[in-house]
Amino acid sequence: MIVTEDAKRELRKRLETQMNNPEVALRLELKPPGYFGLVPDKESDGDQVIEYGGSKVLLIGRGIADIVGRLTLGVQAMAEGPELVLSETRKYGQKVKEGGYFFRECRTGP
Repeated sequence: MIVTEDAKRELRKRLETQMNNPEVALRLELKPPGYFGLVPDKESDGDQVIEYGGSKVLLIGRGIADIVGRLTLGVQAMAEGPELVLSETRKYGQKVKEGGYFFRECRTGP
C-alpha cells in the first residue's frame, strides 16, 4: 500500500486531536459491506506500520495486507475539510481509478 505524505500528515493530525496515547495508531480495517475504516489500536505482530514524523500513524494487519497492496491512501480536499480516500494503483504506482473504494471513517475517540 502506498500512503501519501498528505495522508500520513492527516492521520497524525487525527491521532493528536483525538487520542492521547503515543502507543496507539489507526488500524485500517475492512468493514461490512465492503467499506474500509479506521479504528484506534496498538501494533500487533505481523502488522505493516506506517510512520510519520517518528510516530506510528497507520497499522495494516496481515489479514488485509494483500487486499490493500495495490491501493493508495491519499487526501482529498472537501468542503467539510480534508478527507482520506483510497484509489487503485497499477504497478509502478500509476493511478487507474480515483475513489474506487468506499471509505468510511470509524470513530477514533475512546
